[in-house]
Amino acid sequence: MIVLGSMNKFHAEARRRGENASQNSASPRENRYSWSRQMSFPTYPKYKDSGVEWLGEVPANWNVKRLRFATEINPSKSEISHLPRETAVSFLPMEAIGDDGTLNLAKEKPIAEVETGYTYFRNGDVTVAKITPCFENGKGALMCGLTHGIGFGTTELIVVRPKPHEVIGTYLHYLFISTEFRSLGESHMYGAGGQKRVPDAFVRNFATAFPPITVQNLIATFLDRETSKIDALVGEQRRLIELLKEKRQAVISHAVTKGLNPHAPLKPSGIEWLGDVPKHWEVVALKRIASVQTGVAKGKDLTGETTVAEYDYQFGLRPVLFHEQIEAEHKSCFHLVKQPHGTSGRASAC
Repeated sequence: MIVLGSMNKFHAEARRRGENASQNSASPRENRYSWSRQMSFPTYPKYKDSGVEWLGEVPANWNVKRLRFATEINPSKSEISHLPRETAVSFLPMEAIGDDGTLNLAKEKPIAEVETGYTYFRNGDVTVAKITPCFENGKGALMCGLTHGIGFGTTELIVVRPKPHEVIGTYLHYLFISTEFRSLGESHMYGAGGQKRVPDAFVRNFATAFPPITVQNLIATFLDRETSKIDALVGEQRRLIELLKEKRQAVISHAVTKGLNPHAPLKPSGIEWLGDVPKHWEVVALKRIASVQTGVAKGKDLTGETTVAEYDYQFGLRPVLFHEQIEAEHKSCFHLVKQPHGTSGRASAC
């Protein structure tokens, strides 16, 4: 969800064109805002040019400034120098910070163990992961629930502390996970390969628009509500996908071990994992009807040979018999069930 680039660009376009933005023909850049256009946002009475290329026009009462004037970047840990060194604080390695802004606060350490060599933050600070691919993935969080309100973590974090009356943490966090912020930050990365990082100066000098605090709270509440709805829908779809995967596997397993005729008489196979099989099927060991190899040497001439191995992306290497290779009958793998010709296109391990 885009905080400024979606909502305010929608407002500006709707005001200029005098039409519902959802009906506009979208250019490649405008496609970013297609989700926003499906929602009904009121326009502001007056707009102004932000002077920031990516931002465009913003409501007239919004202040445009660089983040360094609205926040404190990487605050000093000297502010906790008065605390006993044995004081327990939260400890957050990179894996404890989710791409969705969640925090795993299970780990604690005394200040004495973490005050050197780790990044300091406290409740209310907003963190941004600066190393690739964590930055591109949106890893970062609004810090809250820290032990004694204090935390230390990976040095691959940039800490941004909102200044009172300038910006609230929730609004700032949504800004940091917006498409514009991430895309622009990626273009400023330095380093090579997996060690590319966003410089602190990019965050410090990032220019954006800050609405009044009351409006920031309204926007943050709106985004909390709408993103929660979307997250719930995503979760439901993931559960459905898992159920469909299970059903797919069940259909395959049943077809290659019980056949397609639900009314066929059955008999014990004598094999524990296989159970009963159709009465007219014959159970044999794979070695009785094919030679088996687990791989093929690169460049080896296999002309006239029968290869019975296939790589399955879910289960790894497993033997497979193809109808084109075994002309007499179709057979499944391991202890094979010999089926009447034409029952299936191929039989594979279960």
